[in-house]
Amino acid sequence: MGNGEWGMGNRAGGQGGRGAGGEIFLLSYRCPMPNALCPMPYALCPMPYALCPITNYQLPITQSKIKMSRTYTIKVRDRASGKEYTLEVPEDRYILHSGEKQGVELPFLCRNGACTTCAVRVLSGEIYQPEAIGLSPELQRQGYALLCVSYARSDLYVETQDEDEVYELQFGRYFARGKVKAGLPLDED
Repeated sequence: MGNGEWGMGNRAGGQGGRGAGGEIFLLSYRCPMPNALCPMPYALCPMPYALCPITNYQLPITQSKIKMSRTYTIKVRDRASGKEYTLEVPEDRYILHSGEKQGVELPFLCRNGACTTCAVRVLSGEIYQPEAIGLSPELQRQGYALLCVSYARSDLYVETQDEDEVYELQFGRYFARGKVKAGLPLDED
């Protein structure tokens, strides 16, 4: 039986099978560290896991392994309700997801940057949205963003937009430009 495995043994943690009354005892789970040198079952070890010299020797905790992400303040003005929300958003989290975790209900639909339901206009600050396929590069340059796939790169002030308005900006130039006849596509003359 190796480290990190369950097995049979007596109450003292030995390698035997059954107790005096024939009952089977399970050994406590051993230290989960790979190749740990300590033979002591985890539950019987008097040393707190985080202070164990063996596990600390094998996996030292260093500051280089801890990544702290920056947090930015995002102010969202909801045009439809007139309300303003303030969010604290880590730089490595989507703004919409962080807002939901903080109890703020913002408009959304697809959650993958393909529609314009969560569109906002960035009034100040810097935003990063590499997955926003629902917005043309031109609209992105004009300051539009999709909160479901946007990361803050500074403190932000944004304003929600009407989905139809953004959709019209995105695709309006293509409507009413072709040869369209009245009737269903399957109608024949």
